Amino acid sequence: MKKSVLVVILSVVALLVAVAAGVGFIGYQFAHTRPSETQQDVVYEVEPGKAFNTIAKDLEAKGLIRNATFFSLYARFKNVRSKVKVGEYLLRTNMYPDDVLEVITSGKSIARSFTVSEGLSTYEIAELYQKEGFGTYEQFMKWVHDPAFIKSRSEEHTSELQSH
Repeated sequence: MKKSVLVVILSVVALLVAVAAGVGFIGYQFAHTRPSETQQDVVYEVEPGKAFNTIAKDLEAKGLIRNATFFSLYARFKNVRSKVKVGEYLLRTNMYPDDVLEVITSGKSIARSFTVSEGLSTYEIAELYQKEGFGTYEQFMKWVHDPAFIKSRSEEHTSELQSH
């Protein structure tokens, strides 16, 4: 009886070790394999409120990662799922998953120039914002009146933006 219990326990332990080794190997392969050997630039936009799993599926569809499920699990393992920042990012099809995570959590999105002439009203700026293709008039007006957004973008302690 004691011998059969010992055999069962050792079998379970061996099975768990084998499963852990298999998961570790698959994780290692995923983290160290590029989705493509050829470099192609892809601009990817992380939109406000987009779930990480949706981002992972988008990245897979664009050929930037090999497997959305593994990418999501890998990001959870690295504890960076909640650190993704909104913005447009320049990614390449030959990046490792770590590199993709580093870019989309860095907040260093593609910089675009948007010049506003002095003296324009908020409404005129919103129209220009939409005309230049940065977003919608309504979206701009929402941000202009959102104290949390203003505070996140301003060094001064203010709850509203100034315009003439």
